[in-house]
Amino acid sequence: MAIAAFYLGPSAIAQEFLFPGENGGTGVFVVSYLSGAQYYQEMFLQAIIAVDRVVTIVFFTSYNIFTRKVVIVVAFGVYIGGFLLEAMVMFVIPCCHIAYFGEIGFNYVDYFVDLPVDITTSLIALLSYIVLYLYIKFNPHQKSSATVFTNEFQHQSSQSRLSRSKVKEIRFAIQFAAISIFSLLATVCEEK
Repeated sequence: MAIAAFYLGPSAIAQEFLFPGENGGTGVFVVSYLSGAQYYQEMFLQAIIAVDRVVTIVFFTSYNIFTRKVVIVVAFGVYIGGFLLEAMVMFVIPCCHIAYFGEIGFNYVDYFVDLPVDITTSLIALLSYIVLYLYIKFNPHQKSSATVFTNEFQHQSSQSRLSRSKVKEIRFAIQFAAISIFSLLATVCEEK
């Protein structure tokens, strides 16, 4: 976010590089690296968050696989993976960095790195949210913190809490699915 707010936006408005040197020099190279790594990290996190919600809600309702330790390890893995993938993109397939001027020719990264990452992470997220939505929508015995009591009043109260919990989970699933869809659309529009 800081990269967009303090470099990409002002650079686009000024229509010039904000760092000295030819084509922005080392400054643009560093910003480009950080921006690309952040992009890959966001795409990986989108898929991981979706899988986390499905695994936690649908498959393992009584056992939490995503413990604090696992989440920390996965987060470090995502950030290291994003930095390594961007390093590969910049040094092994060095064709692209942030620029608004000039022709860059055929962009191998778009077709052989970004497109597979985009498609894979977006499909994982969308399929996860579809599974989650269908599970919550059609599973009448979804577990929640509400307990059904034998007393009719308590039973109705419990069913009401169960219904509210179900609605809340459906809203979360729709919200995160919308985020995934908008992320995919933003990526597709950027590539055009």
